[in-house]
Amino acid sequence: MFEDIDRVIGHPGNEVTMAGLLSVLDGVVAQEGRIVFLTTNHLPQLDPALIRPGRIDLQEHLGFVTPDQARRFFGHFFPAAPEQAVLFARWAGDGRWTMAQLQDHLISHVDDPHTASRPSGKAIAVAGTLFSATPS
Repeated sequence: MFEDIDRVIGHPGNEVTMAGLLSVLDGVVAQEGRIVFLTTNHLPQLDPALIRPGRIDLQEHLGFVTPDQARRFFGHFFPAAPEQAVLFARWAGDGRWTMAQLQDHLISHVDDPHTASRPSGKAIAVAGTLFSATPS
């Protein structure tokens, strides 16, 4: 796992080189049968040689939660509360929340689906912007 790969290569004080990383992925020191994950918040900044097919075979964008994803996620926590899942999806699927943020919210209200289906009112930082969990 190379998290924030865009921050690894070419930054002062970092000993990782592009040649070294490419060697790990498919060069002399590469190992068969392993899965490598790279994460980035800045895909356009990555060298095309790093993300070409054969080195990186699958790219997935993990965006914000959709209403359907929010509803189904709520159902994993509270399978017997489909009405609350619909309420949850209305605010949680508005394109401002990540799955990790919603998981944190649901875990903090794991004993009460009624409370969990409503925003908590706490502010959450998302991509440098502060959002309130209170619906507008």
